[in-house]
Amino acid sequence: MTPPRPNQRPNTAAQVVAWLFALVMVGLGVWSIWDAHFVGTTKQGAVVVSNGVSAQWLGGLQISLGLLMLGVAMPNQRAALRWMLACVALGGVCLVMALRT
Repeated sequence: MTPPRPNQRPNTAAQVVAWLFALVMVGLGVWSIWDAHFVGTTKQGAVVVSNGVSAQWLGGLQISLGLLMLGVAMPNQRAALRWMLACVALGGVCLVMALRT
């Protein structure tokens, strides 16, 4: 069995899962921005509730994390790396702004 080439496209199942995950995350992020209400849980099971502007920034963070998964569907590694770095930078800005407001 030969290892995959660096510029080989990922398989279709991984692309479908990435697109579905991205669609759900972006939808939840848009809902958080539209509704100005964010509810989430931590790893320990504590419920996190945010309202207003900070909830909208957390919705932006959720959108950027959803778009991050689309890097799996990119045609080559260089494009995927650039896309993922841009999404992480956008998510970092949204998280800092959510914590500051």
